[in-house]
Amino acid sequence: MEKQIICLKYNKNISYLLNKDLDLIHKSNLFLEIIDFDKSSNSLLNKDKILKDNINKSGVYRWINKITGESYIGSSKDLYSRFKNYYNKNYLVKRLEIGTSNIYKALLFYGYSNFSLEILEYCDNKIQIEREQYFMDLLNPEYNIQKTAGLIFRGHRTQVKNIKENSLKTYNSIRLAAKDLNINYSTIFNYINNNKLLRDTYLITK
Repeated sequence: MEKQIICLKYNKNISYLLNKDLDLIHKSNLFLEIIDFDKSSNSLLNKDKILKDNINKSGVYRWINKITGESYIGSSKDLYSRFKNYYNKNYLVKRLEIGTSNIYKALLFYGYSNFSLEILEYCDNKIQIEREQYFMDLLNPEYNIQKTAGLIFRGHRTQVKNIKENSLKTYNSIRLAAKDLNINYSTIFNYINNNKLLRDTYLITK
């Protein structure tokens, strides 16, 4: 079997390569390539470079508040799209209208210039969540509401009213509502709290 290359950006001040990392690499038939750590000290000034450098890459990242020292760890199979959303203030505001996120609130309150953005590791998306959990356990980020990697955005309950049948269903998440209506997440997201009817039938509120 051909070995797959994982590119790891690491902080030389912290020994990330513990025995379990090497065991994971060995058992997964992976080849580890160490590259220099590149810390974006000002995430606003480095926005264009951050987006360009992360096209078609998956991995684990960390936001660090340079004022309070608090941090957030996340991961994505598409870092470019994830970071693009982070840099969209309208997106952050909209998300906060339907749920809660400490990092979204902090970015809006302190501003991007008061945050640095680190790539902790580039990895195959098959082990992305596992690696996110590893760094969460190692660094104990304060902004993470959920302490288990891979859990979806924490939102409030979603209500779907069928205008034609005059019925109401309540879901514990937007994703569950989308699944029940057989539509994708992004579609239902656009109809929440805007008084527009989905399929001329469903009114969706949070």
